Amino acid sequence: MRRVSLSWADIEQDCALLADQIKFCDVILALGRGGLVPSVMLSHFLDCKVVNFGLKSYLNEQAGNIAVTQPPGIHFNSKFRDKKVLVVDDLSDKGTTLAYVREYLVTHEFDFYRFATLYIKSSTKFTPTYYVKEFDDNIWLDFPWEISKIE
Repeated sequence: MRRVSLSWADIEQDCALLADQIKFCDVILALGRGGLVPSVMLSHFLDCKVVNFGLKSYLNEQAGNIAVTQPPGIHFNSKFRDKKVLVVDDLSDKGTTLAYVREYLVTHEFDFYRFATLYIKSSTKFTPTYYVKEFDDNIWLDFPWEISKIE
């Protein structure tokens, strides 16, 4: 597998491009961990609130089952059910995390939501409403906020 290292400048530029595509937002549902940094950047571009939804689907670069580490909670469900929700993650690789969150929103009767990721992989089964770039499946993206990148 080939690795591509993304810089902070890449992320900032791509978040700006992503924000230009988005025409709505009352709240960002940030999918942590990978979606936290893009969510904060987008919240500044779009001037909207951020709520964390902690999920984990990778361990040591291997895809696994989705585990909820921090649900958004009943306050989110009641306060934002009728608002325009933007779900943000860094990448739609296989698409299982985004599909899981879509099911969560449907189950909790949210009316209006869209999905945004910086990047998608070519064979993802879930293409978000908004994204900036597509990468081949044989590429592993190294994000600047990952611990292996911190010297």
